[in-house]
Amino acid sequence: MAPDLHLLFISSSDDRIPADTRTASKPVQMKVIPSNETGNDFEHIRFGIATNIIVLITALVVMTTIIISAWIFHRFNTELINRKFIELKAEARVQGGRLKSEIDELVLDVSFLASTPPVQGILRSSKTGGIDPLDGSTEEIWKERLQIIFVSMLNSVPDYTQVSYIGVADNGRELVRVDRYGKNGAIRVVPQHELQGKGDTRYFRQTLMKAAGEVYVSEIELNREHGEITVPHSPVIRASIPVYDSNHRKFGMLIINKNINLGFDNLLDSDEKDLTYMITNGRGDYLYHPDAGKTFRFEYGESVRIQDDYPEIAGMYAPDGMSETSFIHHGTISNSLISMKQLNNLPFENNQAIGIAVSQEVDLVLGIARQIREQAYSILFVIILLVMFAGSLFARKIARPILDITRAVQQFGRGRREVNFPVDADGEPGILARSFAEMIERVNLREESLKIESMERKKAEKQVKAILDNAVDAIITIDTSGTILSVNRAAVRIFGYDENEMIGKNVKILMPQPYRGEHDSYLSNYLSTGEKKIIGIGREVTGLRKDGTVFPMELSVSETRLGKDISFTGFVRDVTERKSAEENIRITFNAAPNALVMTNSNGEITLVNEALLKMFG
Repeated sequence: MAPDLHLLFISSSDDRIPADTRTASKPVQMKVIPSNETGNDFEHIRFGIATNIIVLITALVVMTTIIISAWIFHRFNTELINRKFIELKAEARVQGGRLKSEIDELVLDVSFLASTPPVQGILRSSKTGGIDPLDGSTEEIWKERLQIIFVSMLNSVPDYTQVSYIGVADNGRELVRVDRYGKNGAIRVVPQHELQGKGDTRYFRQTLMKAAGEVYVSEIELNREHGEITVPHSPVIRASIPVYDSNHRKFGMLIINKNINLGFDNLLDSDEKDLTYMITNGRGDYLYHPDAGKTFRFEYGESVRIQDDYPEIAGMYAPDGMSETSFIHHGTISNSLISMKQLNNLPFENNQAIGIAVSQEVDLVLGIARQIREQAYSILFVIILLVMFAGSLFARKIARPILDITRAVQQFGRGRREVNFPVDADGEPGILARSFAEMIERVNLREESLKIESMERKKAEKQVKAILDNAVDAIITIDTSGTILSVNRAAVRIFGYDENEMIGKNVKILMPQPYRGEHDSYLSNYLSTGEKKIIGIGREVTGLRKDGTVFPMELSVSETRLGKDISFTGFVRDVTERKSAEENIRITFNAAPNALVMTNSNGEITLVNEALLKMFG
């Protein structure tokens, strides 16, 4: 390899440099000097640099790989969790909507039953000795007809376990009842001797407080017979409606018992087998839970509530709690993603709400991410080995010329003019060294050119400022928001402000009303529609000085566009003296004792005085 060379910059003339730049300073030329004149300080660390390059490249690749991989998988996991939260939230809303539909259907069904003819037929016949005065049907016949309707409803809706017509008399004794408590759950018409009195039940009392047509919906609770909780447990929800006679007196009520456990099974029939569902009442008591031992414990005076298991949602059960939330629950065994929806505005007594929570274990959500991560790390490990091998092959070859170039650039950056570039090096390092040498020469030439351009620009700016400052008229430049960008001396003289008092302020400070109030709307209208009212058109307006005096002035405005930037320049002339002279002429003209008339070149009258008006009437 050829010996390294030093470059020495010396002053000389050069025909390649424009003539107008030679006057400022002389250009720089490079001279090659053998490297042995300056010595080689890096010779003794030749092997160390190559080794360091290998270590550095390997460390950078490893570090970059780990950081990028960690960031990618963190983002991937975060995105998976966010998407799962969206799915869980949607699932909770769907289940909530289905449950609300079930309750709404129950309300419609009990209202329908109240409108069937046997309901009023039984009422009429019971008050007239057992015979209906309208069609002669007996009370027993009307009851049989109603039993047929009840059986038909139970057949069509498997979740309905009992339909009853209860009278007010005899402690709320049932008049007609059809249920599913026959052999093997068969539908049966309850015989007369098994009909019960329901006057001591809460739903009986609450229903009698309703007006005609209003439906009472009980809380979800366990079914009771003769005051005792039935076993096996049968969670029910009751919808009942009062029955009034023609004199608006309460006669009884119709009630449907719905097996909500079957309803829950239907609602929660999801394709996502790894989802867990929980349903609570408005207090947080479990109505449905994978662990059946936690459900309906409030019926036995115990408190097993969702906010005890998941403190993150305790705020949902506050008076003004949120109706929807999603969070990650960190459990003792596993972590879970949970989304919960509160169903409000349900027709339950006391406006009780229903809470639906859907959860899934984090490990299940992130399982695919874990598999991909393990495969990716194996691939990345192979890549790191390949990078280390390739780095060891090329490090020593590229290390020396790169270090020489680095040293030369550093020396030049510190102001030295005697620098050493390996211009005879092979391959890309040699090209890079020669490029640096040429670049430094161009940098010096460019610096000289920029100095000249800067001086000429400053000279031009001073000339323009001198012209503007010596102009008789005020010249004011604003931007599209009306902010003053520049003013000349005439503007300072005419308006009485110092230059720094105007620049940066809105131009409206120089305007009296009504111009001040109209300016923003005019500027906004012009920028949005392009409609010109004063731009390019001179007109006479009034200005406002700093001392508050108003004076007449002539104003013309021009627009300047530089790329996307728009500015407006206003040219202002104070016409106070001219207006005063015109007023004096008008007063003198009008006060003349002789009749005077003024016409234009076309012979049209433009002005007359008082004497002429009196003369011609």
